Amino acid sequence: MKDFQKIICRAEMKVSVTECLQKYVSTTTSNNSINSAHHIIGTYLENRDKSMLYDLSKSDSLWERRIAIMSTFYFIKKSRFSYTLHIAEQLLSDQEDLIHKAVGWMLREVGKRDLASFHP
Repeated sequence: MKDFQKIICRAEMKVSVTECLQKYVSTTTSNNSINSAHHIIGTYLENRDKSMLYDLSKSDSLWERRIAIMSTFYFIKKSRFSYTLHIAEQLLSDQEDLIHKAVGWMLREVGKRDLASFHP
């Protein structure tokens, strides 16, 4: 998360960055907000444990599952594909069309950068 985002988040909510992220996840219900998750969640998780992504990908909430896969775009841009591929596999049997679209989008982004990721 960029410094200005931390400052705005803390100033508006007077909470820790972690609480701010939890608030973002629990209140985000639009594609436009979720499609930018990589800027917020991905950046925050750069040097932190990624278990939050896996927890979100197992959520009952469509929006939280979509946030999980969309957040991996941050790592795709850094040629780190394992998070995307693992979460995509977890979401393979998801019934929601919006999840299929998000997973397909992220897999296309991986493929643009490294087709070898799809072949053993």
